[in-house]
Amino acid sequence: MIEPPHNALRSESILVVDDNARFLSTMERLLTSTGFGSVRSVASAEDALVALEEARPELMLVDIHLEGDESRREDGLDLVSRLRRDGFDGTVVVVGDLAKAF
Repeated sequence: MIEPPHNALRSESILVVDDNARFLSTMERLLTSTGFGSVRSVASAEDALVALEEARPELMLVDIHLEGDESRREDGLDLVSRLRRDGFDGTVVVVGDLAKAF
């Protein structure tokens, strides 16, 4: 089993943002099984923004290649830019192409 570096991380809340359902499921199971605190996953930038209104995670994993729709959906890069502009003070880890393995 993968262990977090130290017990302090076990209380962290994590939000995973990716449009690949298999990747989300795998990451949620992996992070939960390693003892991290609250783990939530969403499939779009819009859903991430809603989730952030409900609770502020200490850590976000964001797929940089989220599918954005030309009319109104934000992609991963837009989301990260918006998080910084809006003053999100948690850690944001940007991932790309990891979901292809799933």
